[in-house]
Amino acid sequence: MKLLGKPGTAAWYVSLAALVAIVVLGTWGFQRYDVAFGAPQDLSQNFFDALILFSLETELRHEDADGHFLPWQIHMARISVVLLYLLVAAAAIGATVRADFRRWRAGSLSGHVVITGLNPGVRALAANLLKSGRSVVLLAPETDEDLSAAGAVVFDRAAPDEAAFSLAGAGRAAQIVIASENDAANLDAMAAAEAAVIKSGQSGSVVEVLARISDPPLYRRMAAERRNLAAAPNLRVTLLNEKYLALRKVFNTNPFELAAALHGAEQPHFLCIGFGRMGASIVLHILKSCVYDPAKPVMITIIDQDADAAGAAFRDANPWANDFADITFIEAALAGKGQETAFNTAFAQAPPPTAAFIALGDDEASLAACMALTDFLKRSKRAIPHVFLRQRAAANPLGEQRMTELFGADVAVVRTFGAVQDVWADGDVLRDAGDRLARAIHERYLAEYGANANSAAAKPWTSLGEQYRNANRAQADHIAAKLRLAECSIGPDAAAAEPFTSHETEHLAAIEHRRWMAERLAAGWRLGPRVDRHRTHPDLIPYEALDESAKAKDRSTVLEIAGHLSALGQGIRRDRRVALRARRTGLAELEALAATHPGERIVIFGAGLLAEHRKAVRHMLDQDLADFITIPLCHDGLSLTDALTGEAERDLKDINARARCSLLLDLGPNFDAPADDAAAIIAATDAAATLLAARVPGAELL
Repeated sequence: MKLLGKPGTAAWYVSLAALVAIVVLGTWGFQRYDVAFGAPQDLSQNFFDALILFSLETELRHEDADGHFLPWQIHMARISVVLLYLLVAAAAIGATVRADFRRWRAGSLSGHVVITGLNPGVRALAANLLKSGRSVVLLAPETDEDLSAAGAVVFDRAAPDEAAFSLAGAGRAAQIVIASENDAANLDAMAAAEAAVIKSGQSGSVVEVLARISDPPLYRRMAAERRNLAAAPNLRVTLLNEKYLALRKVFNTNPFELAAALHGAEQPHFLCIGFGRMGASIVLHILKSCVYDPAKPVMITIIDQDADAAGAAFRDANPWANDFADITFIEAALAGKGQETAFNTAFAQAPPPTAAFIALGDDEASLAACMALTDFLKRSKRAIPHVFLRQRAAANPLGEQRMTELFGADVAVVRTFGAVQDVWADGDVLRDAGDRLARAIHERYLAEYGANANSAAAKPWTSLGEQYRNANRAQADHIAAKLRLAECSIGPDAAAAEPFTSHETEHLAAIEHRRWMAERLAAGWRLGPRVDRHRTHPDLIPYEALDESAKAKDRSTVLEIAGHLSALGQGIRRDRRVALRARRTGLAELEALAATHPGERIVIFGAGLLAEHRKAVRHMLDQDLADFITIPLCHDGLSLTDALTGEAERDLKDINARARCSLLLDLGPNFDAPADDAAAIIAATDAAATLLAARVPGAELL
């Protein structure tokens, strides 16, 4: 039956129907045969005869003494059996021809992508690659008819071994993506892929092997222990962890320090609901990436039903963490009154949380906790932070319509992350887009210090261990935050020779050193003489305790940002942040500001509730004269964006899609809830502009 199609397909149902029809006709015909020839009737024997109909042909009498012919039902069954056998034979021949054709196609490919393990995200990646004209070979547990029809070469391989990778042309591939749901299977497949590439004898372009490791502790251990993942010079092995990739995306696109400023807080306060593997990864990512002031650590509050035990284990594993954040663990049931009490305790702190992450064991539990949190904030009339909701399942993802159904006006505050398809589908894991800046940093390091075969950190990127790649990635990811702290941003390569003042350089150097310390300590480094293999370093001390030569390295790291960006055709530009007041700001005012500050970039903070503001922002964006940071407004937990409908709503969505980022602003308890009229919108716009100018560093009313 497998030859006639996969269960559930049309061919499979037709084949099954044919078999049933043959047995029914055969049984019916033999019943009539027994009647015609006076034989005793036995239904079970007739059913058996029908099953072995083809072998009985020579034993049947075709007519009786009275001239009665063999019943037509038996004739039909016999003919159907022959036709079915012919169909099976044709399917077998077709399968053989297709298999030979697949082998020929795979053998003729070069620069293609080999993919194993078809989770929904990787399936989306394969589909996008095929649409873009790339060749794809799949080694999958079962045939994927859709991808095969789209042009992929599909081999049925449940556990790809060296022979399977050789069949897929691994030595001629550009990338090999190993992404099953089983980490152990992925490690075996990674070794098999490496062996196939080496055995192929290809010595041309580099083959990149990307292996998915889902378990964060295993990923961190392998990244730390395997200094040179590649087993041959033409191999580049990269470990991929979806949690790490998802968190990089969240933290690189959300300026948490600006969000905290909008809440009137000097430093971000993160609320983490759930402290499983993903929750622990979130906290570690906060500790390593959210370094904004060397003297003011961020706050982290963790709510979990096993918070006491989990907190003790986390502190034992990360004794350095309390030096980088004020961490509070709250043990509470994640439902009912216990949850409500935990929310009250968390938001009673000063400052209250300015961002919340929800990552429980399953999607439904996370969704329920998210709805409970937003409901609590509305009822208690507290300022609402952005809520980041983890949704792993690829089936029925929470789209815009579903989110609106669940959260209504609160949809502006909730952002989902962590879905498999979000991590893989955009193809950045293959394009190396997330590593361009990290590689530029490493190449500049090699140019300054020289490649040293005896140093694990001073090797070309293709031979660099994953631990050191991640160190370069962390440094690259923090550049945007440093620039924001200096009221700058990344722009075209037209930066001044000295983008920072001496005071800014010193401040950012202290921040960079603290970030570097957190990243190294999280990777298992400790204070001691510089010995890479022991992971000890003498500079794991506060910035003010460093000697002048060590401080000079941190200053150099800050000053080299312009050079790193220049290598990518980018540069540093000064930001001039403005908040738009109602009926006081239009296109003329913005153009005049841009003309009087030609070396600076106008950054517009606004809600876009007014038509004249949207028109002005659109023009400035079209002319590349400004950036836009959209500020959805809310009051008592209700989004004021709902005041817009029809064309105005579509217009706002359009310019919001072009915004650099989105930051929620709660207007607070002193603001009267607006009605759907012009006066209320004007009042909301002016109230927002006043708060922005007071809270956002460097912002001015316009």
